[in-house]
Amino acid sequence: MKTLKEVCANDAQLLRIEQQLNQFVSLLKSRLQWLNSSSRLLLGALVHSHAIIIIDSSLSDANQLTSFLDAVKLFLKEQVSAIVKFNIIRCTGGLTSFADNLLKVLPGVVQEGIQWLDEAHSSSFNAPMTNNLIEAVTRAIACEGNDAVYILTQGRSALRSYSSLFNMLQLSHVPVNISVYECTDPGALDDYKELCRVCNGRLHVYNP
Repeated sequence: MKTLKEVCANDAQLLRIEQQLNQFVSLLKSRLQWLNSSSRLLLGALVHSHAIIIIDSSLSDANQLTSFLDAVKLFLKEQVSAIVKFNIIRCTGGLTSFADNLLKVLPGVVQEGIQWLDEAHSSSFNAPMTNNLIEAVTRAIACEGNDAVYILTQGRSALRSYSSLFNMLQLSHVPVNISVYECTDPGALDDYKELCRVCNGRLHVYNP
């Protein structure tokens, strides 16, 4: 049973409460603006200090690919540059990684990763159309010292590998977060949500 309590406060106390509430509202607004700005709006927030970023792109549409890669590079510049250690794994057109293990974030290292990504995607247009997402996730999960995996995807190959991914993520000891760029299929988004649920990951969806 709910009970009502009568509280007495003078003008000074009410003013102090109002100021505290205003500070809280201001902090909440700032946090929401931060979460919905720039790369966080496009690909979500990176909240782990040691992370492996898996780039799962599609080569079927050049315009969409360019937009996706621009978002990925912004994510690397703004967020990966602020953590402790990282690595990048690319799983389209073959399985390649920026480094063998996690790299310490030092001046210039993230920019080198961006340049590597540009070169890898340029060369992949002449490579056979293959996808190695399962192998990429396996490698990322097994990496020593890794706190989390972030899959940045255009939303195509992940669902083709859904059953295998689901079984793998059930056994994952690290969270696997998925950021889906430009996907409007409700059924597909439900599948992504379920994949994140089984490994305590987070789902982020962006549609312009």
